[in-house]
Amino acid sequence: MFWKDLVNFICSLEKPDVILTLGIAFLTVLIPLAIAILQSIYQKKGAKTEFANLDLHVILDSVFNIKRLLFCICLIFIPLLPWKASLISPSKSFSSIYRMIALFVSSLGIFLVGKTIYNVYRWVKGNAFRFRFSYLKRIKNHEDLEVVWRSVWEVENINSQDETTFFEIFSSTIDNLLKTNNSVKRKNLKTALRLLEDFSKYMNIRSIFALIRLEVFPKILEWHRKAFEEEKRAREKGIDEWNNYHKMLHILSNIVEEIAKRSLKEGLNFLFFEPFKEHAENYKFDNRYIDSLIGKFARVFFDNIEDFAKNNVWDSFPKEWKVTKDNYENNNIPQVFLDKFLEWAQGRILQAKEELDRTLDDVTKNLFPEVDPISWSAILIFVMSPYGENRVKSVIERPWTFGFWGRPRTYWVEYSNDIESFRKRTRIEKRNTLELADLLFPKQFSKEKLRDYIKDLKSLEYEKESKEEIRRLRLLRIFEEMLELKSMKLTEHRK
Repeated sequence: MFWKDLVNFICSLEKPDVILTLGIAFLTVLIPLAIAILQSIYQKKGAKTEFANLDLHVILDSVFNIKRLLFCICLIFIPLLPWKASLISPSKSFSSIYRMIALFVSSLGIFLVGKTIYNVYRWVKGNAFRFRFSYLKRIKNHEDLEVVWRSVWEVENINSQDETTFFEIFSSTIDNLLKTNNSVKRKNLKTALRLLEDFSKYMNIRSIFALIRLEVFPKILEWHRKAFEEEKRAREKGIDEWNNYHKMLHILSNIVEEIAKRSLKEGLNFLFFEPFKEHAENYKFDNRYIDSLIGKFARVFFDNIEDFAKNNVWDSFPKEWKVTKDNYENNNIPQVFLDKFLEWAQGRILQAKEELDRTLDDVTKNLFPEVDPISWSAILIFVMSPYGENRVKSVIERPWTFGFWGRPRTYWVEYSNDIESFRKRTRIEKRNTLELADLLFPKQFSKEKLRDYIKDLKSLEYEKESKEEIRRLRLLRIFEEMLELKSMKLTEHRK
């Protein structure tokens, strides 16, 4: 009975005034809201604390959803245009069905416009980040991707949790761009490259805590590895994408270096080294990759070691990466660190003045934990110093700026076992020093050259207790012990 009365009522309507009035009323509410919000966004453009370009896209494509809004307006009004014509239709049943459908469609349009007004209400009330995150997850257009992500990263002082969420979405976006099929790979690769360029450009205003979170830093290292593999593959096969992968690898290397520099300067040593070590150890048998990753990090590490040392960086530095005989023979990471250390140290030795180089002294003690610092410093100075016709004379008479003290010891002299422990440790360190020197610098310390060095040292004369005489005697003792150790090893080998 109800439905029959409803149908008769609808059929008797000459004009759908209620529907038209509601539709116009909703649009009357929506239009000034749109003007106010868009005006506010345009006023924020250029500010470093606002997501102006992102918000403009979100408002147009998500909150208002202009395409859907235009469709909704059509749903409200277009079905009502033939209303009067349906009244004179010879078929009363057709007229009733049409007007029922028209009213339903128009009501649906009004409902959707009302939903848009509610979205505007939620945006104004402070739910902007929910809309931003939702939009960034859905966006596919390449030009829009570049604009909105640049708008995100150029904003300063983003809440740490929101910043992490942004990166999680950004990470998913980069992953999707890098794993697509060949038909769209080149375009996606260029887009991924531009997105990473913008991320790198604004890294200095990102929170270092957000950058080294477990969701962020390991992902960046994963991209670095992928870019390295793809760059190598493209170069070997002569593929056109080589240049893009080469640029991407360079950008990601810079990002890793910046994260390392900032985190170690700010004392976040453990948070940095934990994921970095895990990643490096996973690929430690790939020499080319380790040379790329660790080589660049080691250069940054030594160039900034004075700042890092203030935050006790050596307490978190991986023990497996320090240069010992066992580490060097079983892991190529210490080999890379040694190469970069020698480059860095040689520059300081060549430019040495008379003043003490505390930084070089501290690095030597920590990077080479099993050697005697005094003897080892003398060996390093000998190996890396420039020299003239008489090598030992040139080395002795140039400035020595580190290696004046051994490692700090704590013991009570009244206890003989402590004294014996100290002496035993000293003997072990001296032997480790000689064995490491023989391992690292076999050409400089061959038996023939050691005999020549010893002969030259014995022929030199300096004033008793002068610094030159102290250096001469120290080198003479070291080289004689080296030669003796080589002879012992040769005898043991023959037996």
